[in-house]
Amino acid sequence: DEFWSPLKALLDGRQKFRDFEFPYFGDDGKTFYAQISGVPVFSQEGNFTGYRGSTADVTERKLTEERIRGSEEKFRGIFNYSSAAIVAGDDKGNLTVWNDAFQKMLGYEDEELLKFSFRDISHPDDVDSSREHLGKIFRGEIDSFRMEKRWVRKDESICWGEISVAPLRNSSGDITGTIANILDITDRKKAERELRERENQLRDFGAAASDWYWEMDENLRFSYFSENFSDVTGVAQDILLGKTRVENGNPGADPGQWREHLENVALHRPFRHFVHPRTKSDGKIVWLSINGKPVFDVDGRFRGYRGTGMDITEAKNSQQQLIDLSAAIDEMSESVVVFDSEDRFIFTNEAYRKLNEPIIESIQYGVYFEDHLKAVMKNDLASEAIGRNEEWLAETMARHRYSSDYFEL
Repeated sequence: DEFWSPLKALLDGRQKFRDFEFPYFGDDGKTFYAQISGVPVFSQEGNFTGYRGSTADVTERKLTEERIRGSEEKFRGIFNYSSAAIVAGDDKGNLTVWNDAFQKMLGYEDEELLKFSFRDISHPDDVDSSREHLGKIFRGEIDSFRMEKRWVRKDESICWGEISVAPLRNSSGDITGTIANILDITDRKKAERELRERENQLRDFGAAASDWYWEMDENLRFSYFSENFSDVTGVAQDILLGKTRVENGNPGADPGQWREHLENVALHRPFRHFVHPRTKSDGKIVWLSINGKPVFDVDGRFRGYRGTGMDITEAKNSQQQLIDLSAAIDEMSESVVVFDSEDRFIFTNEAYRKLNEPIIESIQYGVYFEDHLKAVMKNDLASEAIGRNEEWLAETMARHRYSSDYFEL
């Protein structure tokens, strides 16, 4: 019919459409309104395959517009009690009346708003667009319009509003002003901006980081590696693509870690820090850490894995150097002990542990040095402390903290 013909013409022409609104009836017989937008979808060969779009429930806005056009009594009821911001202005753009939601949105007092026009509280970059739309209303070219625009609050911060604007008419039908229904979309806009920034960050990260990305399909076969995979690992992608972990074999991981990794993948469990080496063409060994997360569709069906890999060679080598150093210190005949900034034990060598074997629990990692001294006193292992425990404890702690000389304990 005539109502649907504009949309039908666009659909038949495989054209995009936006903000087409239509009524429909609910199960209880009530009328609802929906707004739909869509774009045609074509295959790589150029064949039309359907539409992709979005639907929004605009019932509240449509009902608000109808109530505004209704009786004064109904209009006042909506105006005063609506949770949405509503504001009206005259034909010169001066604010004339508003509800509490509008006042709360901008943070102004009533007497302050009386001095303003729409221009005064609009973001400078949105003034021209607003004026253009309002001009069309006053010229009778359109009955209403919707747009997203920014408003300037009293504290000079910016809020976003999705506004629906309609004309106000006198008894003769002449347009005397406009009324706007405003939905505060500041949080939505902030989320959209943060999402864009996050996407940009991820793109930058992917381009600059030494990490790489990988995917498996639902049959646990590798289906994707990011471009820098081969450069980092020394492994050509085509060696792994289309194959499972089992088919590719253990890349050199610890046998226990390898079994655990295969079990996690088989059971579709997430995993972190699966570590294994790879040997590059120049003979250099690189150590890799792999993380993976299973992917499920909306029906809960397993669709594969997505994950990241990282070159941890430097950390692995540093860890081995630390192990070698610790082993060397452990073999020294002199006692060695290391404390953190809060006087807690973080390392003792074998000689120091043998020296304190009767109170070995008092020199474990994380024990405070003062608690160790109390264990020494309790077990009468310091003859100079006998009979003067408190004095000896204070003196020893002072020498430990502030003296640059050696002292015997």
